[in-house]
Amino acid sequence: MNVRINHKMLGLLGAALLAASGLTGCGKKESTPEPATPEQLSNAKPYPLKTCLVSGEALDSMGEPVSIVVEGQELKFCCKECISEFNDDKAKFMAKLTQTPKVDVPPTPQPPATPQPPATPQP
Repeated sequence: MNVRINHKMLGLLGAALLAASGLTGCGKKESTPEPATPEQLSNAKPYPLKTCLVSGEALDSMGEPVSIVVEGQELKFCCKECISEFNDDKAKFMAKLTQTPKVDVPPTPQPPATPQPPATPQP
């Protein structure tokens, strides 16, 4: 069997496959939320950390920090790219807000005991 390939048809087939691949996917694409408005921030629970929720870097390490509000909680990121990563696994990053950092805190020193007068012998 002799098959002749028509280059025009081959090009159209390739273009159709490429276009179809762009239409499929996991369907998990979420838009990146816009930075929070002052009104949203005033109604949200304040962000408790001094670092980016995703990267762990200082909030101002990439310029002005970006704030969004999720489920009534203010979240801060060092850049918009970190918001995209946050969207990939929200539960993981939201859990960071409830974790208490383990810090070795020395015990509180106790004041010295006040000296007691010596007991007097009973007759």
